[in-house]
Amino acid sequence: MHTGRTVEARESVALAGPADARAIVGAEALAAAGYDPNVFHAVVPSEGMRGGRLNKNGRIYGPPSDVAAHHMALVERAREGYVGGWKGHALPNDEADCPVDAIQLLDGDVIAEEDGSVTTRCLVGILKTSRGDDVNVMWRAGKPTGLSLYGICSATEHTLDPKSPYTVMNPGAAGRTVEFRKLRALEKYDVVFDPSFGTFFADPAGVAATESVVTADDSPEVIAAAERLRASGATIEPTSRAQDAQETTMEIKDIKALEAAFPELVKQLVAEITAKAATESTALQTQAAADRERVVALESTNAALDGRLKATESALAQVRADLARKDLVAEIRTAMESWQKGKPGASVIADQVNAEAAAGAFQSAEESTKAADAAFKVAEAFAIARGATPSEPVAERGGATGVVPASEGTEAKPQRKSALTLLGAVA
Repeated sequence: MHTGRTVEARESVALAGPADARAIVGAEALAAAGYDPNVFHAVVPSEGMRGGRLNKNGRIYGPPSDVAAHHMALVERAREGYVGGWKGHALPNDEADCPVDAIQLLDGDVIAEEDGSVTTRCLVGILKTSRGDDVNVMWRAGKPTGLSLYGICSATEHTLDPKSPYTVMNPGAAGRTVEFRKLRALEKYDVVFDPSFGTFFADPAGVAATESVVTADDSPEVIAAAERLRASGATIEPTSRAQDAQETTMEIKDIKALEAAFPELVKQLVAEITAKAATESTALQTQAAADRERVVALESTNAALDGRLKATESALAQVRADLARKDLVAEIRTAMESWQKGKPGASVIADQVNAEAAAGAFQSAEESTKAADAAFKVAEAFAIARGATPSEPVAERGGATGVVPASEGTEAKPQRKSALTLLGAVA
């Protein structure tokens, strides 16, 4: 059953952790792989989304072929230019006019699963921006970090019954009624910390910020974070007890746990982000002013186009009215030609009716015929009142015209004139 809704699609899947062999971390490794270490903290692979599979929000995105097509179209955009993503799907109010990206989509592909579903994959660069710094710290700390699709979908209810092609893709949900989202457009992927598809990756080693995490090859931001930890009394030396590291890893499962373990680091990060926002405020305000000017210009252009559209519509309506009037005049002229047959002298009235039709006096041929009939009756009555004998119709007199000539002889006899002829004489 259709719900009649069009929704923004914002769903999460997990980003690969540094344990993945394909993750590229550190300035030297990034440079060797052809990536600018001044731009990226790291380059990591990630699953983007799953077409045809049910996520923990009770939603299925499909059809799988559409999901694959939209994803590859986005990948092509990324290969040819720049496709960024935010940290979360919304920005703070102070960044509303100038979004700051946390990641850049670099490449991707699609895996066709045996059950008919598809898994999209991305190669993502974590940017060295204020928002990218946040993502990098959370990711390096072992927080499950993920990508969330940002697009447009139409939503309907769908039952996973034997006839549904998605039942075989989700055998554990057979018989359930779920929300099916047909993907209409895929704009980008954003970074989130609550994956809806549950595709978590292993926590990175050394979550307690050991030297195995912070090395000389790391970015200045990571090294500075380590120094702040050391100054606050946190243990950053490598531990020889694997169980201690495991326990720490298990404890760092959300933002609250990270803040409890490293309160000073979190405070300093917040302070730095606030400071960066303050230094960028002038640029943001300038950008906002420029955007407002563009809006005003667009509104002015829109108003001008609207005026031209109205003028065009008015002219079109006039042309249509003129064409309709011309058609009516032609219809009345045809009607008058038929009407005056067999009526001596009726051409005078027909000409008058045609003239009045051209001036817009009638709304239909029927109306003009009624007017002609009325005029003809008045003419006949007037002629009879003047002493004339009503003439027979032309058809009954063998095709005679409306004016009867005098008889031959020495004395002309009075002519019998039609009512229309008499009316013309009086006029």
